[in-house]
Parts: sequence; C-alpha cells; structure tokens
Amino acid sequence: KVQKLFFEPTIDLYNEVVGNYEFDLSSDISEDLKKDIESKLRDVKNSFTIIQELTQEQPIVEETQDINKTGIKKIISGGQTGGDLGGLEGARLLNIETGGTAPPNFISGNKSEKELLQGYGLVEGEQDPTTYTKRTMKNVDDSDGTVAILWGTSVGTGKTIGYAQTKKWQYGDNKSKNNGYKPVLVITSKDVDIAAQELKDFVLKNNIQILNIAGHREVSQKGIQDFTKKVIQKAFENND
Repeated sequence: KVQKLFFEPTIDLYNEVVGNYEFDLSSDISEDLKKDIESKLRDVKNSFTIIQELTQEQPIVEETQDINKTGIKKIISGGQTGGDLGGLEGARLLNIETGGTAPPNFISGNKSEKELLQGYGLVEGEQDPTTYTKRTMKNVDDSDGTVAILWGTSVGTGKTIGYAQTKKWQYGDNKSKNNGYKPVLVITSKDVDIAAQELKDFVLKNNIQILNIAGHREVSQKGIQDFTKKVIQKAFENND
C-alpha cells in the first residue's frame, strides 16, 4: 500500500497508510528501509497538503465595474427620420432593446413606416390633430431622461426640451437640465466623441435605464441620423 501510494495516490489510501504509520513501521525492518519509507511518506504528505490548500475555496474577488457600463436597458424615440431613427439604429447595433410611441399611422418622414417602426418595437400613438405632440410627450413620460440633438432651430425638438424641463408643451431654454420634470441633455456638438462622452456622463449621473432620443429630421439637418447612430454606439459600446 505504501508503494501504491507513491504512484497512485488517493485521499483514502493516504489516510489509511499514514493512519497506520506507527503500526506499519513497528515491524522488524532495517533502519535504512524505515528511514526511506518515512522520507517518502513525508513527501507524499507534503504533496497532499499542497493539493488541499489549492482546492480550498478561494476568496471571491468582485469584478471591477467597467467604467463604461451605464445601465442602459432600452432606447426609445418617436421614429421620425433623423435623430429619432439614428438612436434606434445605434441601439439595435448594440443589441439594446428599442421601442417608443410613434405618431398615428406610424408617420415618419411624412409617410407611413409601420413595418419599419414596428420592427424597432414602436407602438402607434393615439389620434392627435398635431400628429406629433402627444407621441412626443408620451416618450418623454415613458423614459428616465431625454437626449436632444440640437444643431439649429427646431420647433419640435425645442418643445420636446421644454416639456422635459417643465411638463408643459412649450419652448425650453435649449439647455441641459437634470432637475426639471425629467432630465434632459441638449447636445449641440457635431463631434461624435464629445457628444458620446456628454451622453455617457448624463446617463450615469441620472441613473437612466430608459433613454429617449429626440432631434432634427434628416431633411432639415443632413447627416444627423448617422451622427446620432454613431453617438449611441460610442457612448454605450461597453454597456454589456
């Protein structure tokens, strides 16, 4: 058994051999053989001690929080061409859930885009003589905060900012505000990196999980849809 322990060690065999150590070595054997066995048993014991130490439960080291993780779970918008769609496109590329409330008949770019918008999880808003007002307010209401991409004068985006600040459908001061009706970030930069950092800081500061996107139509500000998509991607690329 001692010899087997040297070449095929197991816990049970170790306990059996070492437990009978005094008895086994009390036999009439030469001193040299006794010392050799003792030496080998010490080696085996030491090896088992090392194995047991390695297999003991190790302390759990908490994963360091990635500073880029923001907690964003969903991105919504009204589905208009431009900033609205850009936000949804960016979220889809990052596998972030999308949704929102669209105008009656799923109007986008002055025509119905029912299939496109439903594909992003949007639902049709209630009838509205102004087409866009009710669905815009609903998206602000349903979110934890709104980001408005504002590159110039815009009635719709301007009043979206005002509603987020005051809960009234009126123009705001076109400035970011965290302590109004709902937090709102106004981005005027056309630099993707700058805008993405502003957005990330805004989301983290306000613990936003559902983010509403607002901005100009593509027809009034060329390139804003692609810009918004890139900003979303840059801001939340390490969100998982």
